[in-house]
Amino acid sequence: MKRTVFLILFILILVFGAGYYGFTTTAPEPTPTVFEAPETVPASICNVSQSVAAPGKLVNTSYTTLQMPSNGSLAELNVLPGDTVTAGQLLARLNGQEDYEAAVTAAELEVLLAQKAYDDLFANADLKLAEAQLNLVNAQETVANAEQARTRLDAPRADDLNLQQAEAQYLLAKEAYKEALKAFDAVDHKPLTNPDRIFALQRLTAAEQEMDLKLATWNWLLLPAPETDITQADAELALAQVQLAVAQQAYDAVLAGPDDLDIQLAEAKIADAQAKLTTAQAALESLAILAPFDGIVVEVKANPGETLPAGSSLLTLIDPQAIEVEATVIEEDYPYVEVGQKVQLYFDAVPDADVTGTITRILPTRTGGDRPLYNIYIQLNTIPDKLAEGMTADASVVIAERNEVLCLPRGVVRASSSGTTILDIWTGSEVEHRTVEIGLRGDVQVEILSGLEEGERVVAK
Repeated sequence: MKRTVFLILFILILVFGAGYYGFTTTAPEPTPTVFEAPETVPASICNVSQSVAAPGKLVNTSYTTLQMPSNGSLAELNVLPGDTVTAGQLLARLNGQEDYEAAVTAAELEVLLAQKAYDDLFANADLKLAEAQLNLVNAQETVANAEQARTRLDAPRADDLNLQQAEAQYLLAKEAYKEALKAFDAVDHKPLTNPDRIFALQRLTAAEQEMDLKLATWNWLLLPAPETDITQADAELALAQVQLAVAQQAYDAVLAGPDDLDIQLAEAKIADAQAKLTTAQAALESLAILAPFDGIVVEVKANPGETLPAGSSLLTLIDPQAIEVEATVIEEDYPYVEVGQKVQLYFDAVPDADVTGTITRILPTRTGGDRPLYNIYIQLNTIPDKLAEGMTADASVVIAERNEVLCLPRGVVRASSSGTTILDIWTGSEVEHRTVEIGLRGDVQVEILSGLEEGERVVAK
């Protein structure tokens, strides 16, 4: 019995041993434990910006209503609502052009005449000076001659020597006359046709004439000048002196140039004529209603042929490129917006357009309505096509910005009031807990100030 038990035990030992051997020779090698890498994001260099939302709409800043410049009737109206016009284009015209053109022509002539009168004051200055100088010299010579003539009348007509000579010439002529008379008496009894008598008579006649002349000369030298001669000489001298004064005055005037008063008067006439011309031209130009800028006609309020008073509205014109965004911010964001801040703009009408702008004005008064909102105005840096007044706009006002800084996505970094946070850093084989300092917390990214290097990977949670 005991022997049987040992045999059974031996057989069991053989069976278990064989089974163990078979197991150990056929089982695979154990696989080492491998840790799966978590989802991570790298720390990188980027721009971090913080913004506030400001919904709004497009408004036009160049909106002009053209009016009648004066009472009158419309001769023509050349545009309709929706027409595109360019600056200077004729939009409408009033009647009465011929009358206004005639007024301009008359005013232009008046300007020409006034200018000619002014130019004449300075024209031919050298010639006028030469003529005035010649007249002055002639007048001076005339006065000198008149003075000499008058002086001679006050002086004796001859000195003693000349008087003695004149008396001697008279006595000689008298003796010659006596001899001729004696010779004639000797032949006087002869016939009248006798040659001797004729010769003697001729000699007597000539001697008598010579004696009378010498006597007259001697007597003239002895007598003073007649009063009539003195009066005439005084008158001629006075006239010559007046003419000299006139010539001198004329010469001085030409030498000095035009009189200041004459110049001022001529200039005043030119200015008055020019003012009349300007007024006439403005009146003529006012008949033509021109587009003040490139734009689109949005409303026409008159018809050709209508008679309208001055100031009546004719049409309304806008510049489609003169637009800005009128947006609103809530009172919590109002303290953070400032003039000059950059704005990113989004338009439903042009969703693919990348449009930026700048805040130009902020109204510190609450808008009407239940919500506490404040208006801001944004100038567009570029204006895409197809934008129009009234279109909705979503503005994102950048209130803080850091450029070219180390950053992580906002969702990876927990918010903290202490300025630090703990991040899980994947080293490649394990997760390391690390405290990092954070800066600006932007809309998409968060600025990392310290504790992390560019390229290190942070576990995304």
